[in-house]
Amino acid sequence: MLAREGHLCFTVPVIHGRMTRNRAGLCPSYHGTPGSAKGDFLVHTEFGADVWTFLHRAGFDSVTINHVAFPAATALTAKVSLPLSGAEENSSRIKANDTREVSSHLNGEGPKLTADPTYDQDGLRSVHNHEFVNEPRFQAAYARGCQAADEDYSWHWRVHTGLWAASATFKLPGDFIEFGVNRGFLSSAIMQSLKWNSTGRRFYLLDTFSGIDERYVSEGDITVGVLERNKADIARGFYTFDVDVVRRNFAEWPNALVIQGAVPETLSLVDTDQIAFAHIDMNCAPPEIAAAEFIWPILTPGAIVLLDDYAYRGYRSQKIAMDEFAASKGVSILSLPTGQGLIIKPPSCKAMVAKPSRRSFFKKWW
Repeated sequence: MLAREGHLCFTVPVIHGRMTRNRAGLCPSYHGTPGSAKGDFLVHTEFGADVWTFLHRAGFDSVTINHVAFPAATALTAKVSLPLSGAEENSSRIKANDTREVSSHLNGEGPKLTADPTYDQDGLRSVHNHEFVNEPRFQAAYARGCQAADEDYSWHWRVHTGLWAASATFKLPGDFIEFGVNRGFLSSAIMQSLKWNSTGRRFYLLDTFSGIDERYVSEGDITVGVLERNKADIARGFYTFDVDVVRRNFAEWPNALVIQGAVPETLSLVDTDQIAFAHIDMNCAPPEIAAAEFIWPILTPGAIVLLDDYAYRGYRSQKIAMDEFAASKGVSILSLPTGQGLIIKPPSCKAMVAKPSRRSFFKKWW
């Protein structure tokens, strides 16, 4: 127990860009160098920018953050200036649930994500209810997505939206399709959640599996830095170049059809008359519009098209192109705070019984 004017000095790994969160239900993460997977290196709690508040809640009345080499080296010192009895009295006023929260964090256990009323991930900060992160079905689906990507992208609310859209269209006739699969995070989560092998449906999975094909980049894309972002994503290993790894990931679902190549070139390989759900995430406008034009005539009335980057910061060229597409179809796009966009095929739009003319479609795009 610290004496009056005593100091506590400690260090702890801190992620300064977000608030503290517990990793319960997330893919395992380990301290140390990449590839470390020792059990005693397992991360239970990721401390964030609010780390100093735990000291105040524990009874310290003075906290100093010391900059050594931001952000890698930051130290905190806490001081008890009150007489010992005063410090004890101050500490006793802490709510019981706060005390349990502090204790559990410091013991490496931590409350579930819902214990913190603030959601702060993937560009979305919200104080609204996000209990879905602790639902067993969501956690299983999200974990399967992490398994596919071999990484946790902190996409909880984005994946929640995707799972909702897929579930909402599950009773509609038609196959599912994803343009821009990469390693298969969202599509794997969807198939896990919907028990895909029992559905009898096909899930078409299209990607170049080599990053963005620069032949299909618009002037607007170039203006917002798509080419530079593509090179950076390739350099950091975000995009997979190994389609065999992707095929092995989806091997447990025989009706998951992986198609390699650039859109619109590969659209002729999509052999379906009805689509109930589509996810579009190709990070540049022309192939996304080509995909949207291709699927629109065969979308089942009530089908959902989920746009991954519609409202996401830095992707405005895709939003402008998609707004023009939607206007041409007499529909509007719901802009979501996750950065996604949502289109619902109106019931008044009849789905085509036969496939659209390949000749007319490809004549437009070639």
